[in-house]
Amino acid sequence: MMTKHVSQRFLLLFLAFFVSLPALGQAWLPEKGEGNLSFSYTLGRVDDHVFSRRPDSFAALFPIFEMVPARRFDAGTIDSRTSTFGFSYGITDRLAIDSSIAQVGARYQGILPEAPNDDGKWHSALQDLSIDLRYQVVNNENLVFTMSLGTIQPVGKYESLGHTALGKDLSEYSLGTYLGVPLGPAKQSGYFQFNYTYSMVEDVMRWSLDRQNASAELGLFASNSILLRGFGFWQDTVDGMDWANDLDPNILAAAGVHDVAANADFWGLGTGAVASVSSALDVYLTVSQIVDGSNTHILRTWTFGVVYNFGRNLQFAPTTDRAGVVRPRQRRRQELSRRMGRNPPSTMVSSF
Repeated sequence: MMTKHVSQRFLLLFLAFFVSLPALGQAWLPEKGEGNLSFSYTLGRVDDHVFSRRPDSFAALFPIFEMVPARRFDAGTIDSRTSTFGFSYGITDRLAIDSSIAQVGARYQGILPEAPNDDGKWHSALQDLSIDLRYQVVNNENLVFTMSLGTIQPVGKYESLGHTALGKDLSEYSLGTYLGVPLGPAKQSGYFQFNYTYSMVEDVMRWSLDRQNASAELGLFASNSILLRGFGFWQDTVDGMDWANDLDPNILAAAGVHDVAANADFWGLGTGAVASVSSALDVYLTVSQIVDGSNTHILRTWTFGVVYNFGRNLQFAPTTDRAGVVRPRQRRRQELSRRMGRNPPSTMVSSF
């Protein structure tokens, strides 16, 4: 029974580090030949658009903006639903590959449609393919440091304009760093992880949309089979269109790409839990929200996910004291100390 608890706890750590929203890469890697297949379903809702200041210039396009008292404006409700299929695999003990692809649907309900698809109906399409290579530079019992190289490429034909835009339809290349620290006695109580990523994004008109993202996450065990997680995330777009200052009503092309080319900055918070169902199957739930920002949307998400783990040897040798007696608690700590250095977690949320 204790071995089962150990396995569940280890699998929770593995899951938390290899499933993200979206998967942006993590500090800990799977061992050679290990990995997982994952599926997640995310519901999103946007009620408010957020400007850098009160959008006086928008009154030339929409007279209703003359009544906007502040820089946040309810322009209607945008609902989204996203199905993401992911894969992670350890090529060596220091090198791993991650990939994911998403099917996205969206619906706008409001009085300010921006494109033909903002008709109150659901529209969906295959979106982007994400691929990341992660290389572990440092791995010891107190600290893990990993670097990553990734790309996002549109693979589906989807609408990138309007409230029901299903993505930005832009190519990206990224370089990331990840720092992980196991916590607690024998490194079995949980983890802390920090990530910084710089992304080079395809330009739109005269705007460079390169951006930097950061996230921090704390995970703590509530029991041998449940892991609780809390995280924060931040984004800064280097350039891009400022909705309140750069949107020229006389240049319809600029108005049409105001979401794709936005100088989107934001920060937010999230929480979640992971549960180990069996030695190979895990489930998780996360909730997140963008708290504030500029040239973006106040997005709330609810995600449920399932992960199938493969290629893992869960048989651990028991630990005994000097008298030769098996000590389950000592055994669990020793096993987690040995395995957490290779396999603990992170979650990140971003605005679409």
